Amino acid sequence: MLSLEEISRPPFELQHLLISYSEAIDRREFDELDAIFIPDAYIDYRETGGIDGQYPQIKAWLAEVLPTYFTRNAYMLGLPAIKIAGDNATARTFCFNPMVFKGDKPSTMQVGLWYDDEFVRTADGWRMSRRVEIKCYDKVLWTVFTYPLLSFVAAISRNSPQQTQQSTVGRSREVFAGSGRSGTMGGCPRT
Repeated sequence: MLSLEEISRPPFELQHLLISYSEAIDRREFDELDAIFIPDAYIDYRETGGIDGQYPQIKAWLAEVLPTYFTRNAYMLGLPAIKIAGDNATARTFCFNPMVFKGDKPSTMQVGLWYDDEFVRTADGWRMSRRVEIKCYDKVLWTVFTYPLLSFVAAISRNSPQQTQQSTVGRSREVFAGSGRSGTMGGCPRT
């Protein structure tokens, strides 16, 4: 049987790193990532349209790309599946991450992915040594009209709001198809 120490402390510390990463990214506090990753950690965001490389390169890329292309994002994490072996650990965690694009036409990219992480215990505590994103899905949602506008258009066209919304959804698909944006981070530069 596992001791209370084995059950609580390392998993809690690892979960805290996962949450701290999400919070630092959401708040655009990229320097906080220094307390999460070891200096030579490998990070791979290629499956969701990003880059891969060592931590310093990825940190600089995040600080450039996220504020340039997105107004907001909100990480929502599932429960991590953590395995600990001495001073090493792994975790697989699902993440749902809506990201709001900057621009004149409001749109949100919804990304579902798994983080496959590796950790190492250092003199300063647990740190991430490897993070790889495994994409489950992504989808860009375009907001063409809000519901109050749909109700107004329905009233003057004598359609129900539902009929108007259905035709608007079809129109938003046409707009999306002609926009040149893909379902991934299309437009985000790879460096």
